Amino acid sequence: MIYLASVYSLNADEHLMQKRYEFVRGVVAEFLNDGVSVFSPIVHCHEVAKHHHLPKDWSFWKKVDLDYLSSCTELFVLMMYGWEDSIGIRAEIDFARENGIPVTFIQG
Repeated sequence: MIYLASVYSLNADEHLMQKRYEFVRGVVAEFLNDGVSVFSPIVHCHEVAKHHHLPKDWSFWKKVDLDYLSSCTELFVLMMYGWEDSIGIRAEIDFARENGIPVTFIQG
């Protein structure tokens, strides 16, 4: 399964985070429609975090996201605006490389 990393909370208010979620949700739908098994922590957790007032910072999500990533066979990095500045994406890339998980960069 592919883990899809994407920027989410970096320099974002609730409106921008919602827009990012909606965009990534569409990307996930395209992958699934093409028969590609993909997991996105943003798509999976956005609604839960929003409705249950969970923190949005990397320190809260780090363990959860890296647990998911460790179960995946590949990391896709969605190169949306701001992805290079994301602490979470940088940590996911580092974790993947340290654990022999291939990393692929895709246009966002």
